Amino acid sequence: MTKTVYCLIIILLLISLMTSGCIEIKDDSEGITALEGLEVAEEVALNWSENAILIGVRKGGSIVSGGVYSSWSYSYAASDNVSTRVEKFGVGINADMTYNTREYEGTLRHNPIYNWNIDSDEAYETAKDNDEIQEFLSKYERATVERFTLFGGEGGSDPAWKIHWSSMRGFADPKHAEIRINARTGEVIEVDADK
Repeated sequence: MTKTVYCLIIILLLISLMTSGCIEIKDDSEGITALEGLEVAEEVALNWSENAILIGVRKGGSIVSGGVYSSWSYSYAASDNVSTRVEKFGVGINADMTYNTREYEGTLRHNPIYNWNIDSDEAYETAKDNDEIQEFLSKYERATVERFTLFGGEGGSDPAWKIHWSSMRGFADPKHAEIRINARTGEVIEVDADK
């Protein structure tokens, strides 16, 4: 084979690994935590609707370090009436505090998020200190954070962080680990990790 063919094979392999999540590209920016972007998101959402209610937070962009990302996404609803279609609003906050927005309509499937004080970097540290998560990450060293979300508690209970790792090993079934952490107290609620 020629050098060109080898280079093409390597490029295709790298693209395949990046899209499968085995290789995660890191951004050079400093990044932000979820609470750092919240103030800007709240201001933008309240300009959209004075009744804006936070219903979801999730990682955006690329990972900078544990719980710190190049951006975070915040979802709002204009009503907390779960039986009707509601207006929704999404705000993406970047590390430099610039933002983008999106309006859409749908049913309210998430509970409102109130009074959370455990930031994303704190939640990540709590997760990494958990014995089951440590065991999973030591066994599946290439696991990456697939989802990092904050959602409201049911029936007025505390909001919770959910961090989900996924590991791909060749053609084998992917392995997963997930932890839920109380976003007010930092207490671990539930852990589920493949062995």
